[in-house]
Amino acid sequence: MKSLPGAPFTGISEDIRGRVSCYKQDWIAGIRSGIGILAPTTYIFFASALPVIAFGEQLSRETDGSLSTVETLASTAICGIIHSILGGQPLMILGVAEPTIIMYSYLYKFAKEREDLGQTLYLAWAGWVCVWTALMLFLLAIFNACSIISKFTRVAGETFGMLIVVLFIQEAIKSAVAKELEHLKEAIMKGENENANDEKSDGIFDPEKHIDAYLPVRVNEQRVSNLLQSLLVAASVGAMPVIKKIPTSVLWGYFAYMAIDSLPGNQLWERMLLLFISPGRRFK
Repeated sequence: MKSLPGAPFTGISEDIRGRVSCYKQDWIAGIRSGIGILAPTTYIFFASALPVIAFGEQLSRETDGSLSTVETLASTAICGIIHSILGGQPLMILGVAEPTIIMYSYLYKFAKEREDLGQTLYLAWAGWVCVWTALMLFLLAIFNACSIISKFTRVAGETFGMLIVVLFIQEAIKSAVAKELEHLKEAIMKGENENANDEKSDGIFDPEKHIDAYLPVRVNEQRVSNLLQSLLVAASVGAMPVIKKIPTSVLWGYFAYMAIDSLPGNQLWERMLLLFISPGRRFK
């Protein structure tokens, strides 16, 4: 007897039945690709690791070092490995997002202002917040809450996408300006103390855009590339001495690049552009 649409675990069981028949092929297809799997794996790795490093730097600054790039890399690697083995969508790349950083930053500010929490108990408290969040997500999955997604139009996702763009640009500008002011202050103090000229010892590096990757016309879902790139992200934890040498201004420049690169194709952004197009050209 087929389960009722609203019965608990209905969506989970249907997802498992729909994917289990493809599970073996998900691995075989990737393994048969041989050395050819290295190209998409490398591309996915850099596309995944760079935002994680940038977000880790921002998180470290917002939480006074309580959380840092080590935690963002480790969590991304662990979640990626688990998802590559058990996930229903093998090529969905997991990672840190700006709303996640905002959440942990807000939790830190809240904990820091309370005497019964403070910075000492911040991680423990944030951990319990994540445990309760996970329990609520399990309940949403069990009771098929994702079925209501069909009630939402595309504008909901597009609006959220624009929010992410605004947050990226805001963080890039704020961080770049703060860094420049810091360098300027250091240069002035050095000039006053040593009676030196006002030449800066370092400055803001303008990151160049290098887009050399060619996306394939057809993508076959498989699990190997996702697993390999997650293992590479895990290995990046051991490269922290090198990662720390990356100028932070490059990371903020990457924030701006991610924001600008995500605008094409966003319907909300394209509708906003229509306001600046003459009616004659608008309907040509």
